Formats: sequence, C-alpha cells, structure tokens
Amino acid sequence: MVWGIRNFWNVVSNAAFVIAGAVAVRSLRWLKSWERTAYLIFLVGVFATAFGSSYYHLDPNDGTLFWDRLPMTVVFMSLLAMTVGKRAALWPLILCGMCSVVYWRMTGDLSAYILVQFVPMMVIPFVGGMRWTWGMIGFYGVAKLLELFDGQIGRFVATGGHPWKHVAAAVAILCFAASRRPASIH
Repeated sequence: MVWGIRNFWNVVSNAAFVIAGAVAVRSLRWLKSWERTAYLIFLVGVFATAFGSSYYHLDPNDGTLFWDRLPMTVVFMSLLAMTVGKRAALWPLILCGMCSVVYWRMTGDLSAYILVQFVPMMVIPFVGGMRWTWGMIGFYGVAKLLELFDGQIGRFVATGGHPWKHVAAAVAILCFAASRRPASIH
C-alpha cells in the first residue's frame, strides 16, 4: 500500500492506457467512414480499460475483474474488425467479446475470453498488412510475459511485472495508432 492505495503500482500504471488513448485520438482525423467509428469504439475501450483495471486492482475479486476484462474485449474485437476491414463484423465481434466475459462470470470457464484475447493477435499479422503490426504484436507479447512472470519479476523489482504489463500493452496500442496514420506522416 502506497499513499493509502492498495496495489498502488497496479492501479496507477493504468494511466499508461489513458496516455496512449489520448495520443491515439490524433489518428481519428485520418480515418474515414466506418473505420472511424470502429476506431472510436476502440479508443473508448482503451479508456474504459484504464478505469476498469484500476477498479479491479483497488479491490481484486471476481466482481471487479469482470469490469477489468469487459472493456478489453471491446479493444480486441474492434481491433480485429478494423484489421480485417469488415464493417459488418464490428458489432457482432464486440458482442461476442462481451459475451465471453459474461460466460466466464457465469461458468468460471475462461476459454472463450482467451480466444477473444489471442485470436486477434494471431490473425492480424496475416490479414492486416499494417505498418507497425509487429511492434504491436511484440509489445503485446511482452505484456503477456510480464503478466506471466509477475511473481518472479517481483523478486527483483518491488513493483512486480504487472504494472509494466500495463505499460507494454499501452505501447502496443500506440503502435496500432501509428499504423492508422498515412505513411507520409510517420
């Protein structure tokens, strides 16, 4: 506990999502039609992830974990819809993502949520053809490793790996945002 806040570093490191989302807003001006709507939904998911994750880390339990996972599904599914370029897929994908969290909450089975998290990262490199794709995938991979080895990292770094997972995931978001800008802007 730091400054009276439980899991202080896990809570405040979510500011990285707010910062990444704020920077990523600039890419909205280069998008047209339905992709602009999808990207806006993506950004709402990013901001909601910051607050949902902070809420969870302030009081970790399955009830608050629901609000941590739910906005992440919006991020993953809107990202997938934009990458495959399918307007008709946007809302069904987002609904499927949200249902995966409801299903987990009702059954305890994470398999659908795991698919929502990993399928976009497996599909995007083959379908997206975006600049910055590998940076996004790489930082997402680093985030997952930091999560996986949180305890071991905690032996060497007081914060553990989880706050750094938030930072790595936020950098992955920035890579995606960079991929949305025209090549002449980079």
